[in-house]
Amino acid sequence: MKHLQDVEQTRIWLQIAKPDDFDINVITPYPGSKIYDDAVPSTKHKGYFWEYKGLYFNKPLYNKDNSYYKGKGGQSFVDSRTDELTSERIHELREEIQKCTK
Repeated sequence: MKHLQDVEQTRIWLQIAKPDDFDINVITPYPGSKIYDDAVPSTKHKGYFWEYKGLYFNKPLYNKDNSYYKGKGGQSFVDSRTDELTSERIHELREEIQKCTK
């Protein structure tokens, strides 16, 4: 439950601090980053082929695959997960935090 607790602590901090502006990002490991380069092959979660310390993700070919921050028309995409949080749940939580703190 640690990852879910981290999300809740972030939400609470944002509600208390009331920053003028903020953005919640979901990690995307890129080539050259420790997470990307030190990831090991994984078959623990269907559809996620790489793992780094409990983060499961895919390594898209950034020069060939479409990848984007929030997508067309503000549609975001999450291509990572943890044991506790699916990519869909991470996306939902991100959207909830964005809405409830603005």
